[in-house]
Amino acid sequence: MVAHEREFAALEIARYDLRVDLVAAERRVRVGARVLFANRGSRPIERVGVLLPAGVRIGSVHTGPLDHLWNEEAVGLGGFRATYVVVLGFPPIGPGDERAIDFDYEFSAAAPTLSSRLEPTDGYLLAESLWVPTLRTPLSEVGMERAPCALEVTLPEPLVPLGLADFEPAGGEGGRRTWRGSTAFPFSPFLVYGEYARSRDADRRVEVCTLAGSPVPERGLEFTTDCAAELRSTYERWFGAVDLLTTKVIAVRRHGGSWGAPGCLLIDDGLLPREAWEELRANGLLAHELAHTWWGSSVAMHGGAGYLHEGLANWCSAEADAMRYGPAARESRYEGWLVRYARGKPLRSPLGKLSILKEPEYGRGAYLVGAHFYRALAERAGAEPFVNLLREFYAEHAFESADLDDLRRSARRRFGGRLDDLFEDWIDSRRASDALHRRGRAMVEERTAYWRARAPAPSEALRADVAARLERAREALRGAAGGLSPAGGRDAALREALDPINAMPGVQVTVVDAKCDLAYHVQIQSGNVRGHRDLLGASVYGSIVEAGTTAGTIANFDFMNEDLRAARENAIAWTALPDLGLWLVVEGHEWRAIEGPAGDT
Repeated sequence: MVAHEREFAALEIARYDLRVDLVAAERRVRVGARVLFANRGSRPIERVGVLLPAGVRIGSVHTGPLDHLWNEEAVGLGGFRATYVVVLGFPPIGPGDERAIDFDYEFSAAAPTLSSRLEPTDGYLLAESLWVPTLRTPLSEVGMERAPCALEVTLPEPLVPLGLADFEPAGGEGGRRTWRGSTAFPFSPFLVYGEYARSRDADRRVEVCTLAGSPVPERGLEFTTDCAAELRSTYERWFGAVDLLTTKVIAVRRHGGSWGAPGCLLIDDGLLPREAWEELRANGLLAHELAHTWWGSSVAMHGGAGYLHEGLANWCSAEADAMRYGPAARESRYEGWLVRYARGKPLRSPLGKLSILKEPEYGRGAYLVGAHFYRALAERAGAEPFVNLLREFYAEHAFESADLDDLRRSARRRFGGRLDDLFEDWIDSRRASDALHRRGRAMVEERTAYWRARAPAPSEALRADVAARLERAREALRGAAGGLSPAGGRDAALREALDPINAMPGVQVTVVDAKCDLAYHVQIQSGNVRGHRDLLGASVYGSIVEAGTTAGTIANFDFMNEDLRAARENAIAWTALPDLGLWLVVEGHEWRAIEGPAGDT
């Protein structure tokens, strides 16, 4: 494997020319990609591979007039399925030579897949499609040298392309428009397309793009715009400026996910803040993804020594939380990662041996343990000297790959041997990660025991609100009784009657049947909810259905927040609807924080 990696470590992308055509009537995306591969090493490169997620099909591969066949191999990448395609009959690329290869492929615009990456052993292309279809063809991820990229995208109106490139319309007809753009930033020519509304700051340095039909309140847009501008300013002050005119936040439907290309963040639109209590979470998310402009993009921290740019992005997000919300927010973030780590088994290998091909070990190590490693370095070195170390590291390795041994060498130059033991404990051995796991287990046990010993006592105001909404919901359903009886119309009748009464996240109305299958839920969830249990292990809805009474009230704790310092305290009231075989449940939620000595855990 080492020799194999060395052989391909010299493979670079010298240029992209990419054509994308969305055939809306057939729900297909057709792609033509001419990629100029360059050999910067001393040995011939005889293989070029293509990585394609499920649903993407190669149509043809050719170099000039010569068509090539290919082999396909199913691979698993971090839990995702993909096809690895190796081009056959490929003329070798000699040392110092460049060779253009044309790829034609297509995929369905309706079938979503998730992005994945290979370790840096081959050159490849990657196409991905999301619910809002996305296409990207990244660099080999061996190095992040600047590779000029020209893009031509044809879409049905009113869809527009967004991405690293700034697109301009270049003609069109028959309800279709062609857009052209270019970029030389060292990353994939990432683009996403759809129907978007745009919001910009006064200086036009930040652009927030949201999907039409999914409005974000003005306060949420202002927060996102201000936060992204502040974060970019901070990171450029810390690590160094980047040659990107605009920071883009593109909100898509990605089911809780996010992804950070350089200065271009792809985020589930449901994660943009709509209420004040969501802003802390959004701040950390934006901070993490924007940090990838430097760590994971400009400096590609890949290779056999581990993929720890995710941990460094998490360190950045914790610092950003502290700057905006105070030191307690930073501590809460680290304790949340510690809790998630402690709920699983300790790492089986040191951080320096992690591989993205081995999930969930990689994810838990890179995101959760990696952040604590960087925190340990910052605490030992001092906050400002650590940031100066990162700035020096960025200046030395920008637009190329680096690994943890490169970071260790930079630390030695600046600090001598002061940080050697930390690298040995975290990167070369499991000593630090094992100790972290033991500390996390003790914290989880202590804080869980604290909440299990507390008696829930929701406020009288919340109890009164729950009782009033229960009565309103019961009256609404009496008026809709006729529409509830036919099986086909029950869902619509429940929604029409109950949607106006719900006010998440404070109070919610739910309807279940005798099996605890959901008949109505404010978030349009479905399925059985018997498994939803409180902190004492009791089934919340199961205890209601099996209570043997037609109405009642309970109070409980059913969730703890990420750092376990607060629990959700609930006031619940219900009534049976015997004629329909349903139970109407109204829940009110408050959060109670740890009090007294336990708060110093």
